[in-house]
Amino acid sequence: PPLSNQQLLARVLTYGRIEGDLSVPPEDDTLEGTDPGTDANQVPLPPGRSRFLPDLWPSAYLFCVTYLAQPKDFGPVPPNYFVPGFITEYDLSDSQTCAKVADCSFTMVMGGLDILWRKSFQIAAEQMLPDGPTSSFVPTDPFDWPALNRQSATVSQAAAKASAQADYRTRMGLLTARMKGPAQAQASRTSPEAWSAYAAGYANNPPYSGAGANYLGLVLSEGLRYMDRLTYGPTRFGAGAANHLPEILVYLLFHQQGNSSGMLASAAANALRKQVNSSDADYAQKLQTALNNAGLTAELEATLKNIRLANTTEDSVTLATQSWGDLGTLLGNPGVVGPLADYIRNATDAVWKSWAKPSQDVDPVTNKITKLPSPRSNCIGYMQLYEYLTDQIGGG
Repeated sequence: PPLSNQQLLARVLTYGRIEGDLSVPPEDDTLEGTDPGTDANQVPLPPGRSRFLPDLWPSAYLFCVTYLAQPKDFGPVPPNYFVPGFITEYDLSDSQTCAKVADCSFTMVMGGLDILWRKSFQIAAEQMLPDGPTSSFVPTDPFDWPALNRQSATVSQAAAKASAQADYRTRMGLLTARMKGPAQAQASRTSPEAWSAYAAGYANNPPYSGAGANYLGLVLSEGLRYMDRLTYGPTRFGAGAANHLPEILVYLLFHQQGNSSGMLASAAANALRKQVNSSDADYAQKLQTALNNAGLTAELEATLKNIRLANTTEDSVTLATQSWGDLGTLLGNPGVVGPLADYIRNATDAVWKSWAKPSQDVDPVTNKITKLPSPRSNCIGYMQLYEYLTDQIGGG
């Protein structure tokens, strides 16, 4: 985990802001205009608002997000797209299916947690282990992967899976799905339950200011558990790796998941070039020295070069994953992770563009091709906000 409570709080706030813009889903009664209000005069909240109460000053930037789905926008569920046991068809006439689809989208929008539902994402991420592509993790249901983030020396796999199931049931119990609009153009609207139902469920002494805040907390906790697991270097780099990775590497592993192997290897390969941009020379030299001290061989250097020169991001990731047993040991070395993090952060855009080539992804609902941005801006933005918050909170 992070080194201090201040750093943990900074991680929570940074993660929520970078991945989800601190978006909060408004409760059902505020959308219906039936909420009783929040002050002594019982003034109703404007429709679309939440009872989320920020405790920071200046107050955090927040906005609300709800889920409105029309059947015409949904095609067949792609085969093997979701983890086993999730939905097999978008039946928006069924309230339980509506809530499941909304929860899936909420976790992606508010927490960047596509990996919770995408089978291929889970497999690719868990292949980034010392045994590389021989890793045998394949999810059998929606709870196998989140259980990995809950296991520890004192928490068994069975207990971790039961915990993941319990959190999912709690999350789903906070959602209300309604069909809205005329019969010829009905849409499913899903939002956290009304205050009256939420408060009653806790004998009028609920743990959060509303179901929206409670739901957001559960979503963010899934991502933070994953980041905590990634913070421990041996999780992705094997035995002997740094116990605590620099925060920018933790976020890169979280954000890029299975692509991280190719990106980390390509960054190291760029630093090993004979001709390095003068503005990168200092950081490159420090990384070169660290790699040599960690046991860089001619064979590994050739592998790194091949990864850097791969035609596509996918080819780069494939080569890196196949060699991750040795590469992970090298790049996760306690003496390497610091210079590697510094080089990734400070190298010029040209270095990043040479290996983080724009990818394309096909939206499973609209079938439209979307160009994905380079991860550089995400990683730098994350670190700038994390360091600012850590400094303001007083974590050093």
